[in-house]
Amino acid sequence: MGLHSLKNFISAKVRYNGTSDEYVKFSRAMGLPQQRKRVTVDGLGDIGNPKYDLKNAVGRGIIKVNKVKLKSLPNIITQKTSSNGGIDRNYYDSKGRQIKQITNHNHGNAKKHPFGKNGEHTHDYIYNEDGKLASRPVRELTEQERKENSDIL
Repeated sequence: MGLHSLKNFISAKVRYNGTSDEYVKFSRAMGLPQQRKRVTVDGLGDIGNPKYDLKNAVGRGIIKVNKVKLKSLPNIITQKTSSNGGIDRNYYDSKGRQIKQITNHNHGNAKKHPFGKNGEHTHDYIYNEDGKLASRPVRELTEQERKENSDIL
Protein backbone atom coordinates (compact mmCIF):
# COMPACT_ATOMS: atom_id res chain seq x y z
CA MET A 1 0.00 0.00 0.00
CA GLY A 2 1.56 3.32 -1.04
CA LEU A 3 1.96 6.19 1.40
CA HIS A 4 -0.78 8.29 -0.28
CA SER A 5 -3.31 5.47 -0.26
CA LEU A 6 -2.38 4.56 3.34
CA LYS A 7 -3.03 8.17 4.40
CA ASN A 8 -6.40 8.10 2.62
CA PHE A 9 -7.22 4.74 4.19
CA ILE A 10 -6.30 5.91 7.70
CA SER A 11 -8.23 9.15 7.24
CA ALA A 12 -11.33 7.28 6.05
CA LYS A 13 -11.06 4.73 8.87
CA VAL A 14 -10.69 7.49 11.50
CA ARG A 15 -13.77 9.29 10.08
CA TYR A 16 -15.71 6.02 9.98
CA ASN A 17 -14.80 5.20 13.59
CA GLY A 18 -15.73 8.73 14.69
CA THR A 19 -19.10 8.48 12.98
CA SER A 20 -19.66 5.06 14.48
CA ASP A 21 -18.76 6.27 18.00
CA GLU A 22 -21.08 9.27 17.68
CA TYR A 23 -23.90 7.04 16.48
CA VAL A 24 -23.46 4.71 19.47
CA LYS A 25 -23.52 7.67 21.89
CA PHE A 26 -26.58 9.19 20.22
CA SER A 27 -28.46 5.88 20.20
CA ARG A 28 -27.75 5.31 23.89
CA ALA A 29 -28.67 8.87 24.86
CA MET A 30 -31.98 8.62 23.00
CA GLY A 31 -32.70 5.07 24.14
CA LEU A 32 -32.88 3.86 20.53
CA PRO A 33 -31.75 0.50 19.18
CA GLN A 34 -28.80 0.78 16.85
CA GLN A 35 -29.31 0.30 13.14
CA ARG A 36 -25.77 -0.09 11.79
CA LYS A 37 -26.90 0.54 8.19
CA ARG A 38 -27.35 4.19 9.18
CA VAL A 39 -23.60 4.52 9.84
CA THR A 40 -22.75 3.18 6.38
CA VAL A 41 -25.41 5.10 4.46
CA ASP A 42 -22.69 6.15 2.00
CA GLY A 43 -22.78 2.58 0.65
CA LEU A 44 -19.11 1.94 1.40
CA GLY A 45 -19.79 -0.54 4.16
CA ASP A 46 -16.90 -1.60 6.37
CA ILE A 47 -13.63 -0.01 5.30
CA GLY A 48 -11.62 -3.20 5.76
CA ASN A 49 -8.09 -3.86 6.93
CA PRO A 50 -4.82 -2.34 5.81
CA LYS A 51 -1.99 -4.23 4.11
CA TYR A 52 0.85 -4.94 6.53
CA ASP A 53 4.36 -4.20 5.26
CA LEU A 54 6.32 -6.01 8.00
CA LYS A 55 5.96 -8.55 10.79
CA ASN A 56 7.50 -8.42 14.25
CA ALA A 57 9.33 -11.33 15.89
CA VAL A 58 6.06 -13.05 16.87
CA GLY A 59 4.42 -12.55 13.47
CA ARG A 60 2.13 -9.58 14.16
CA GLY A 61 1.62 -7.27 11.16
CA ILE A 62 3.19 -3.81 11.12
CA ILE A 63 2.54 -0.86 8.80
CA LYS A 64 5.53 1.27 7.72
CA VAL A 65 4.96 5.02 8.08
CA ASN A 66 7.00 8.16 7.46
CA LYS A 67 5.36 10.11 10.29
CA VAL A 68 4.09 9.02 13.70
CA LYS A 69 0.64 10.29 14.71
CA LEU A 70 -1.26 10.15 17.99
CA LYS A 71 -4.37 8.93 16.14
CA SER A 72 -4.40 6.09 13.63
CA LEU A 73 -6.25 2.89 12.85
CA PRO A 74 -7.46 0.91 15.87
CA ASN A 75 -5.36 -1.95 17.22
CA ILE A 76 -2.42 -1.61 14.84
CA ILE A 77 1.33 -1.24 15.08
CA THR A 78 3.20 1.22 12.88
CA GLN A 79 6.94 1.50 12.36
CA LYS A 80 9.01 4.55 11.50
CA THR A 81 12.69 4.31 10.62
CA SER A 82 14.75 7.45 11.25
CA SER A 83 17.43 8.70 8.87
CA ASN A 84 20.04 7.52 11.42
CA GLY A 85 18.60 3.99 11.34
CA GLY A 86 16.71 4.14 14.64
CA ILE A 87 13.34 2.37 14.68
CA ASP A 88 10.18 3.40 16.55
CA ARG A 89 7.25 0.99 16.83
CA ASN A 90 3.97 2.63 17.72
CA TYR A 91 1.03 0.78 19.26
CA TYR A 92 -2.59 1.94 19.01
CA ASP A 93 -5.60 0.97 21.13
CA SER A 94 -9.15 0.04 20.09
CA LYS A 95 -9.99 3.75 19.67
CA GLY A 96 -6.99 4.38 17.43
CA ARG A 97 -5.04 6.33 20.10
CA GLN A 98 -1.32 5.77 20.40
CA ILE A 99 -0.67 4.03 23.70
CA LYS A 100 2.96 2.95 23.47
CA GLN A 101 6.16 3.49 21.52
CA ILE A 102 9.03 1.02 21.57
CA THR A 103 12.33 2.43 20.39
CA ASN A 104 15.56 0.58 19.63
CA HIS A 105 17.81 3.58 20.37
CA ASN A 106 18.22 6.41 22.86
CA HIS A 107 17.17 9.33 20.60
CA GLY A 108 20.73 10.65 20.96
CA ASN A 109 20.08 11.27 24.67
CA ALA A 110 21.71 8.49 26.69
CA LYS A 111 21.20 10.31 30.01
CA LYS A 112 17.40 10.29 29.69
CA HIS A 113 17.28 6.79 28.16
CA PRO A 114 19.85 4.67 30.05
CA PHE A 115 18.20 1.36 29.14
CA GLY A 116 19.28 -1.86 27.43
CA LYS A 117 22.42 -2.25 25.33
CA ASN A 118 21.56 0.52 22.86
CA GLY A 119 19.21 2.72 24.85
CA GLU A 120 16.14 0.74 23.77
CA HIS A 121 13.12 1.70 25.83
CA THR A 122 9.34 2.18 25.94
CA HIS A 123 7.27 5.36 26.14
CA ASP A 124 3.77 4.86 27.53
CA TYR A 125 1.19 7.39 26.35
CA ILE A 126 -1.10 8.65 29.12
CA TYR A 127 -4.24 10.66 28.28
CA ASN A 128 -6.31 12.94 30.53
CA GLU A 129 -10.10 12.85 30.96
CA ASP A 130 -10.51 15.07 27.88
CA GLY A 131 -8.60 12.58 25.71
CA LYS A 132 -5.57 14.87 25.36
CA LEU A 133 -2.05 13.49 25.75
CA ALA A 134 -0.97 14.21 29.34
CA SER A 135 2.43 12.50 29.53
CA ARG A 136 4.88 10.09 27.88
CA PRO A 137 6.86 8.44 30.68
CA VAL A 138 9.88 6.35 29.68
CA ARG A 139 10.69 2.89 31.05
CA GLU A 140 12.65 -0.30 30.43
CA LEU A 141 11.06 -2.82 28.04
CA THR A 142 9.30 -5.78 29.64
CA GLU A 143 10.45 -9.32 28.81
CA GLN A 144 7.37 -9.75 26.60
CA GLU A 145 8.08 -6.49 24.73
CA ARG A 146 11.69 -7.60 24.18
CA LYS A 147 10.50 -10.94 22.80
CA GLU A 148 7.93 -9.35 20.45
CA ASN A 149 10.42 -6.79 19.15
CA SER A 150 13.63 -8.84 19.18
CA ASP A 151 13.82 -8.39 15.39
CA ILE A 152 14.74 -4.69 15.86
CA LEU A 153 16.61 -4.76 19.18
